Amino acid sequence: MRTPTVVAALLLAASPATAAVMVGWSVSGLTGGTGAWGASPLAATQSATGLSPSGLTRGHGVTTPFNVSVPSGCWGGTGFDGAGSAQQAALDGEFVSFSMTVASGKAAQFDSIGAYNIRRDANGPAYGQWQYQIDSGAFTDIGFIMIWGTNYTAAGNAQAAVSLSGISALQAVGPNSTVTFRLVSWGALSSSGQWFLNQTAAGSGLDLVVNGSVNPLVGPAPGAAGMLALAGLCVRRRGAWRRCGADKACLGRGVAHGGAVGEAVDERAVFP
Repeated sequence: MRTPTVVAALLLAASPATAAVMVGWSVSGLTGGTGAWGASPLAATQSATGLSPSGLTRGHGVTTPFNVSVPSGCWGGTGFDGAGSAQQAALDGEFVSFSMTVASGKAAQFDSIGAYNIRRDANGPAYGQWQYQIDSGAFTDIGFIMIWGTNYTAAGNAQAAVSLSGISALQAVGPNSTVTFRLVSWGALSSSGQWFLNQTAAGSGLDLVVNGSVNPLVGPAPGAAGMLALAGLCVRRRGAWRRCGADKACLGRGVAHGGAVGEAVDERAVFP
């Protein structure tokens, strides 16, 4: 995994891209029925080139009884035990999660989790919290605790989009890094209470999306290269690692080539 400084600099030179769907799931095609809770992991319906997403997955504390009737257009579970906080619910496995790994030569910038809909019954968990993790790091809360709402019908409870653009750690995610999003729920009145990701529009569309962009790493822009040089880091270009010092000589070789300070240089051209 690249260091944040390196990736941030390289992103300055990546091809600009407008935020679009990075990964998304549709649950509108799930027919429901007795014990028909939906697969776990549930494969992504759509994903951007340059990302390898995992499926939407239930935590170990979310159960799917075979003899319970599940409404159509829903994916979720039961077994929420009334944990009093996001921390306890996470320890109890009362969450759903998904991950995406950035391809080699790419970098990802995350903009938002799109608007979505949660359905529950009167005994289901009342509160939720989005969290993210990069590689094997700690999970970090995103925004504020959410109240899922009290509409127990098929209309469910509309949830606003969740902004990710202000989270610096999600603006320069480098190649081969994995980002995991986790939605923790708690505050159930009974372990038999149900909770679902609900369809937002019957019959079509994505019901859960992450928006952002995946850009190719094409090498550092001039300003970025200078930042790398000041940071004492090497720049890779076409397989050659070099950093130019203030004397415009490649470090370790002491041969001037006339480039700018911090410029990325193909050593094969300068040092045949």
